[in-house]
Amino acid sequence: MSAQSVAVGTQSAAALPLSSVPFADKPPRLDSIGDLLHTISSSATRPDSMLMTTARHLAAFAGEPLEKLPIETLIDIGPEFSLYLAQHRYAENSIRTYRRYAQLLLRTARELGWQPDSQPINDCWKPVLDALATVPDATKGVVCYAVRQRISPAEFSDAHLAAWGEWMKRRGRKHITARKLKSRFRKVVVDSGLEHLLPRLNCRPHGADYKINTDDMPEPLRTQVRSLLKWKTDRYSKGRPQHGRLRPVSAVQLENWIGRLFGFVRNVAQRTDISSLTYLLTEDIVTSFVEWAINVRNLSRTSLMKLSLIYAAVRHHPDYKNMDWQWFHELFSTLPDDPESARLERKTSKMLPYDVVVSIPDRIQAEISKKSLTDEQRAWLAHDALSVRWLTVLPWRQRNIRECRLGDPQTANLFVAELPTGQHVARPKWVEDALVKDPKAQFWQFYFRESETKTGQQVRAIVPRCLINQLEEYLSTYRAALVGKDDPGTLFLNRWGGRLTPQQATELISQLVLKYGGRRVTPHLFRSIFAYKWLEVFPDDFLTLSKILWHRDINTTLRIYGGNFDESNGARRIDEWLGA
Repeated sequence: MSAQSVAVGTQSAAALPLSSVPFADKPPRLDSIGDLLHTISSSATRPDSMLMTTARHLAAFAGEPLEKLPIETLIDIGPEFSLYLAQHRYAENSIRTYRRYAQLLLRTARELGWQPDSQPINDCWKPVLDALATVPDATKGVVCYAVRQRISPAEFSDAHLAAWGEWMKRRGRKHITARKLKSRFRKVVVDSGLEHLLPRLNCRPHGADYKINTDDMPEPLRTQVRSLLKWKTDRYSKGRPQHGRLRPVSAVQLENWIGRLFGFVRNVAQRTDISSLTYLLTEDIVTSFVEWAINVRNLSRTSLMKLSLIYAAVRHHPDYKNMDWQWFHELFSTLPDDPESARLERKTSKMLPYDVVVSIPDRIQAEISKKSLTDEQRAWLAHDALSVRWLTVLPWRQRNIRECRLGDPQTANLFVAELPTGQHVARPKWVEDALVKDPKAQFWQFYFRESETKTGQQVRAIVPRCLINQLEEYLSTYRAALVGKDDPGTLFLNRWGGRLTPQQATELISQLVLKYGGRRVTPHLFRSIFAYKWLEVFPDDFLTLSKILWHRDINTTLRIYGGNFDESNGARRIDEWLGA
């Protein structure tokens, strides 16, 4: 997409001539940008074509037709409008030009006699604006959004703040950025003593953070926690079961829940006599924490079952294994179940139908043909299209998507080679046909070793044919243009050409799905999206689904996705088998 450049100071960028705008006995009524354009078009000088183009962009940006788009929208719109244009791949010069024309529309409206009718609301928000101005990195966007929506501080609620966050994400801001800005807005309101101005906004949604970090724990508890974490994460530890090693992400969760438990003791129960793991991990303390977490913090059973990380660590550790931990089992058995309907509702509210996400790669690839794009922009589009396509065909865990290495079969995860001898690799018919013609034929394969999968099992397979053409085009034509100074050797890259971090991978996929699908969907949710579609097409085939998802035990697949798989499924299969 390109835009006509307008130099600063030229006639086309100057104020519109208004002397010829026809007035009757009084100036025309101006409420919307549509009214403003109609008034301008009635003058002897018709509006500049760039002015009309800018107005259309403003309508698309705000999601409203020009006839319903208030002129107030133009006030303080610059940064967010610029972000919208950048997200739609406009050049910096074009973005500056469109911003000037947006300012020109506002200036022209004022010269025609328009006055904002939200001045009382602006005055109500002034204390909040003044407070925000004193805090670095705080945003006035929340207030500007409220003013444009004509919402007073007394009316502003959690729903409005959430709507502003979603509005920001639709315009290209990252989820984590929107979340931080919302949190910072609440904090400014609290720190400035302005909670009374926003009575419907819960400025303390999670109360005080009760968790205590390991570094802030007393001795010997601090040393004991660090020793326990090391014992659980080292490649080998005496006394630890064969499959008892924790991945780094699970070790963080273990440390986090110990910190929560100790934080409850210190900050909630107000006890100062606990300074070791043996005194912390008692039935009385853990049970009191669970009661408080459920009744006060409204934590779910799913969340509290993370305490099993602590149980699994201490019951085998040489220093603690002789203690009685049976009460953990009894405690877990009494936790109230999360309502299945509520759990499914929460999950489905975060997802999109498979038919929607599977269309996203084609929509991204359609943009590659635009003539205004640079070679690098085309390369990133090809990269992004393949990343989403991959998840719709091979719903791997995020770690395997991020860490998938290109190269040779001995060291890489993704490679072209002959099929291995002595190893089972299921062969699609097209592979069998190719081997009949050439027994030495090579195929795209993926292979993850035991240490590279969550469940500690090796995974080896042939890449599905529907991915191969797009994969080869990306590798031969585009990837080299995206690699940074040092090639990380991974299939997918961050925007600096390096290895993706967990946060970068989440933001990459979620922002793409938000832009092209209308909802933020994380990489892990693709697994559920795929699973539900698979069971829609193959209702009883949980065994194959468990292999697609790399579950070690089919019971895991049944527990997560088998809520509607019961005795009636067996009766139906009997009916299909034996007939009438």
